[in-house]
Amino acid sequence: MARRVFFHIGAPKTGTTFLQAVMWANRDTLRRQGVLFPGDWWLDRVWATNIVRETSNIPHDRARTSWNRIVKQTRAYDGTVVISHEFFAAASREQAAKAIAALQPAEVHVVYTARDFVRQVPALWQEQLKFRLTTPLSEYEPEPLSAGPRSHFGWRTLDVVDALDRWGRDLPPEHVHVVTVPPSGAPPGLLWQRFATLCGIDPDSCDTDLGRANQSLGSVEAELLRRVNPRISNEIRGPREVPTWVRDYLGHAVLVPHGGTRFGLSPKRADDLREMSREAVRRLDSAGYDVVGDLKELIPPDDLPEARQPEDSTETELLEAALDTIAVMLKNHRDVAKDRNKWRAKARRLEQRHAPGNTLVRRVRRGLGRARAVVRAQVRKRL
Repeated sequence: MARRVFFHIGAPKTGTTFLQAVMWANRDTLRRQGVLFPGDWWLDRVWATNIVRETSNIPHDRARTSWNRIVKQTRAYDGTVVISHEFFAAASREQAAKAIAALQPAEVHVVYTARDFVRQVPALWQEQLKFRLTTPLSEYEPEPLSAGPRSHFGWRTLDVVDALDRWGRDLPPEHVHVVTVPPSGAPPGLLWQRFATLCGIDPDSCDTDLGRANQSLGSVEAELLRRVNPRISNEIRGPREVPTWVRDYLGHAVLVPHGGTRFGLSPKRADDLREMSREAVRRLDSAGYDVVGDLKELIPPDDLPEARQPEDSTETELLEAALDTIAVMLKNHRDVAKDRNKWRAKARRLEQRHAPGNTLVRRVRRGLGRARAVVRAQVRKRL
C-alpha cells in the first residue's frame, strides 16, 4: 500500500493541465524517485472524476473501471502516489470522504492549486467557449455552488474555501495544502517547483518542456469563437467530438496561433471578485492549512490596467480573424489530403508489385493495414 497519497483536486485554470502533463511525460523519472502517477491512459483521471462524482458521463467499460484501476495501482505501490484532476473538486462531502477512504490506510493529503478570481473567472469563461458556450464575458457567471457535483466549471471547483471544507474536513489541517499560483511576471517554472517539492519530486529532474500548454485566445479570437458556437452543427457534440474539433482544432490549433490582445473583466466585476478573493484569503488563513507560496498572491492588485472586453471587437477585426481562420483551415486540410494521397499511392504500388495469389499478398495486406493506421494517426495529429 502507498505510504502517502497527494490527492490534487483542482482547481480549473490554475495550471493543472500543465502539472498533469509534466508528470505524465516524466512517469519513469518519478518512479525512480519513488513517486507513482497512476493511470493507464491520459483520460483515466478524467473518467475517474466522473466515477467519484457519480455522474452519468461514463461512456464505456474502460471508463467505468478507471477509478478502480487507479485505486488498485495505488494500493499495490510502496511509495508516494500523486492523483490529479481539477474536476475532483466538485465532489460532495460524502463523495470526497468515500474517495479518501478508498485510498487509506495510506496517509492522504489533499492539494488545491489556487488562483486569484480576477484572473481565474475570465480564464474559465474562455475554456467554456471551447465547449460551445455562447454567453458574452460581460454576462458570464460560473455555475453556483448549488449546481452540485456535476458542475465542474463553476463555483463548486473555483471556491477554494468551500472545496477544501468538503475534501479536508476529516483530515488534519497540515494534510490540506494550498499551492498558490504565482502572479503574472513570476518565473515560469515556479508553480511546478512549488507543486513538485510538496509531493517529494525533484523539480529539476523533470522535462517541463513536454507540458501541454493550455494557451489563451486573444480578445478578437475569443469573440469570434463565441459567435461561431451557435452555428456549429448539432452533429458535433458529445464528450469526444466537441473537445476534438472545437477545443483542440478550432481553438488551440487554429485560433490560438493568431495571438491577439489580452482581455479581462470590467472594472466593476473585477472589484467584486477582488473582494471575494480577500474574503477567501481571510478564511484560508484562519483554517490553518499548509500554504505553499503566499496567500497574498490570491489577491489581485488594486491598480490593474483596464482590460479590453471581447464584445468590443469591431466587425472589421472579426472579419479579418475569420478570413485568417478560413485560410489556415484550408491549408490544414490540403496537407492532410496530400498525406493521405501519398500513402494511398504507396499502397497501390505495393498491390501492383505482387500478383494475386502470391505468397506475399498476406504481408502486403498487413502492410496496407499499418499504412492506414499511420495515415489516421497523422490526420489526428494535424487536426
